[in-house]
Amino acid sequence: MSSGIDRQKLLEKLDPDILRAARLLALAVNSSDPEPLIEKLADGVKFETQSSFEVLTGIGEVADGLRTKFAAVKNGDFPPHAEVGVISGGKSGIIIRQEEIVRTFWTPTVDEEGLISSIFGITVAPFPGTATGLGETPGLDQDGFRREEEKRVNRHRKWVQSLDGPI
Repeated sequence: MSSGIDRQKLLEKLDPDILRAARLLALAVNSSDPEPLIEKLADGVKFETQSSFEVLTGIGEVADGLRTKFAAVKNGDFPPHAEVGVISGGKSGIIIRQEEIVRTFWTPTVDEEGLISSIFGITVAPFPGTATGLGETPGLDQDGFRREEEKRVNRHRKWVQSLDGPI
C-alpha cells in the first residue's frame, strides 16, 4: 500500500458489492482456484481485456477461460499474485503482479443480485502500475510466497550466471 493513503477512508468510498467481488477475484488468483469465483458469475457475464480482441461471454465461456488461464500459470516458475486495490477513476479491483511487476488490473462489476456481471482487464490505460493497493491479499500465504519467490529468483540468478559470453 502506498504511504500516505488512509486505507479506511478509501475503503469507505468503495462500493461494498464491487469490493466483495474484488476480494473473490483476488482469492481465486492467489489460490489458483477459479471455482469459488465461477460460482458467483452472473448468467450473461463477460470477461475482456484491453490487450485482446476476444470477449468471453456467458458462464460457460468465462469459466472455461478462467480455468485455462489459471491452469497455465498455476505451476509456472512465476505464478501471479493479487492484491485488492483501486485505479484512477476510483475503480475497485485487483492488482495482479508477476515477478513483483504489475501485469494487469482486473475490475469487476456486479448485478443487482451481487453476482459478477463482468471482469475487465486493464493492461494499457490507465497504466496498471498506477493502481493503489489496499494491503488485502486474500488466500495468499505471504511468508510462503516470499520463500517460493526467493527460490525462483535464486534459480534464475544461477541460470544467468551459468551463461557463457555476453548476454
